Amino acid sequence: MTNADAETSRPEGELDPTDPWAREAQTFPRLSEEMAERVARYGSKEQLAPHTLVFQRGDRGRDFLLILEGTIEVFELDDDGTARVLRPQLAREFTGELDLFNDRAILVNGRAGPALTRVVRIKRADFRRLVQSEPDIGEVIMRAFILRRVGLIKHGQGAAVLIGPAHSVDTLRLQQFLNRNAYPMRVFDTEKDADAGGLLECFSLRADELPVVVLPGHRALRNPTLAALADALGITEDFDHESVFDLAVVGAGPAGLAPRYTGPRSENAANTVGALMPRSLAIGVASIAGR
Repeated sequence: MTNADAETSRPEGELDPTDPWAREAQTFPRLSEEMAERVARYGSKEQLAPHTLVFQRGDRGRDFLLILEGTIEVFELDDDGTARVLRPQLAREFTGELDLFNDRAILVNGRAGPALTRVVRIKRADFRRLVQSEPDIGEVIMRAFILRRVGLIKHGQGAAVLIGPAHSVDTLRLQQFLNRNAYPMRVFDTEKDADAGGLLECFSLRADELPVVVLPGHRALRNPTLAALADALGITEDFDHESVFDLAVVGAGPAGLAPRYTGPRSENAANTVGALMPRSLAIGVASIAGR
């Protein structure tokens, strides 16, 4: 993705080495022809007409796409609904970020470019099989997905907007929750930020209603509970309530994660048996680890 919000303090032409958008070879790697051929075995080829919408912010469970020809434009919507392209992805690049390893709502949109686009579409179950069976490709994908999420957080793209006094206990509570769930955000301190007053007027907010989280579509959550915020942002993951789990670990920190990877394995499968890991703050960590 192109950095639309480059830091002005850095001399022109000088790249920030900590910025994933400046590390395109790792953040948006182009697979070798041999790797692309191996990836293609896990999916099916299809053609996309120009400007076809292929994924949308808020979607869950989207497929992994490897681009064979043409482009996929990753974009977000400005406040007035205008699409702003963050980056066009090219042949032998792939779409997605960390949402492909869980069932959270995705943060950005994607559409086919202006020319005919050909892709390999890989379903979620086959994508997991790809990552496990092709470790060299899986490493490239995982690194790219992590860097893409870091880039979104660094530049506040696909972000929620948190408005409130920085010293407020509730502002800190919401900010900590978003940080722990690696969710992009932009924070406006109502006591210091000159733009905060205009935001309050725009949403007809009073000081006693702060902090407020503003979501895409101008929906405002006034001092929400963590559960309500997680639901609204698509952080909460659902699961089949009829499922039977082999192991339940309450608290999925380093010690809690250990049983997930060192616990017993099923007799007829290479994967660890099913585990459920509820947590109070970093909801997605439990779900990712439990898969």
